[in-house]
Amino acid sequence: MSKDPFTDDQIQLARIAKALGHPVRIAILQMLASQSCCYHGDMSEVIPVAKSTLSQHLNELKEAGLIQGEFTPPTVRYCINQENWAAARALLGGFIDHVARLSHAGDPRGDGHDEKQLNYSKMKILILCTGNSCRSQMAQAFLQSFDTRLEVRSAGTNPAPEVHPLAVKVMEEVGLDISSHRPTKVDAYIHEAWDYVITVCGDANENCPVFTGKVKKRLHIGFEDPAKVTGSDEFVLSEFRRIRDEIKEGFTQFYQQEIQ
Repeated sequence: MSKDPFTDDQIQLARIAKALGHPVRIAILQMLASQSCCYHGDMSEVIPVAKSTLSQHLNELKEAGLIQGEFTPPTVRYCINQENWAAARALLGGFIDHVARLSHAGDPRGDGHDEKQLNYSKMKILILCTGNSCRSQMAQAFLQSFDTRLEVRSAGTNPAPEVHPLAVKVMEEVGLDISSHRPTKVDAYIHEAWDYVITVCGDANENCPVFTGKVKKRLHIGFEDPAKVTGSDEFVLSEFRRIRDEIKEGFTQFYQQEIQ
């Protein structure tokens, strides 16, 4: 028997593309991604297709590893499989970037296709702390707001159950909505290559999370953990605001010195 002429990545890409190849499945993924936790209930009440049809599409997504959960009543819950989705995003992003580079290399025009600009447009930055519930989430939101061409993610070595409500509140005060963010374990991003990995813990740099994946440049921009502040409600809130402003200042400086 002849050896399969296709690589594992090509086979997996085709599998992912097939799973995404129907508008109902896209609608399912978009709906699940918008949830702050696993979805419980009858999804056919939200996505207007027959239950039997919906079940087929859910099974396709589950077989591709993009969602997880229990689909047999009375236990019905659906979630994005965060780890597999991160791997799928890395594969798809790498494929698109690869095709873009090949297309650019063969483009005879040369106008508007500067290589430096092309690389800059896909710069990837990962921000790490322990719980991924306060500092790294705020830093991610600020940095992404500075430049939408950046791909900014955040993660933690021991993710909290949710983003801290006061982090959501103080970011909303400055016009940034992180209410849909979810703490993510750093393992979800370990197979991706990053231009920058930035730790934001307030302890000494050696006590911060260690990222063992492929990184071009590692930085530490430390801040106190507002989640550890104690005192009156007013004082705790004022500390969240203070640290929020310090994070904005620190990442503004990073953006101006390293990116802009």
